[in-house]
Amino acid sequence: MSAFMIYYNEVREDIRLENPEANFGGLSKIAGQRWREKTDEEKQPFQDKQAQAKVDVSTPPTYLPDLGTRLPPRPMHCRSRGLAARARARWLKRERVS
Repeated sequence: MSAFMIYYNEVREDIRLENPEANFGGLSKIAGQRWREKTDEEKQPFQDKQAQAKVDVSTPPTYLPDLGTRLPPRPMHCRSRGLAARARARWLKRERVS
């Protein structure tokens, strides 16, 4: 999440109270204008929060199973009888043999 989005989440309700007629886009424009007017020192706490919130995306989450090269099965409602389904069946059959 960007530093601006952290800032926007914190000030959105205040902006909404100040501008009750503004829609979502209007609130975003006002927040963006206020963000651009801020100095680097005023933005620093939000940038620090961004640095703390960063997640290393190079390692997969622990709750996902390791599938290796095998594709997970598709749900029944997504399976078709077309060319792609036949190609997938051949691929899966080849994986089972080897």
